[in-house]
Amino acid sequence: MDWPWIFGRIGTALSMTPAEVGEMTLPEVMDLFDYWRSNPPVHEMVAAYLGIKGDHQKTASTPSMTDLQTQMALVNGG
Repeated sequence: MDWPWIFGRIGTALSMTPAEVGEMTLPEVMDLFDYWRSNPPVHEMVAAYLGIKGDHQKTASTPSMTDLQTQMALVNGG
C-alpha cells in the first residue's frame, strides 16, 4: 500500500492536510477513489491532457480488506 501516494492524491485534490486525510475512514477513501474513476480531479485531467505522466506504479495485486484495515489502523495510530 503506497500511503504517501494516497495521502498526496487526496490532499492535493481536496486541499486537505495529512492529518485531515488521516481522519478519513477506509470506506470514505474507497468511495472517493471509486468516484474519481469516472470523475477524476481537475489537476489529473489537466496532466493527462498535457501528456504529463506521474511515476506512480500501480500494484499488480489488490490487497485484501483485512490488509487494508490493518494498514488503516496503523495510519490512525492503532
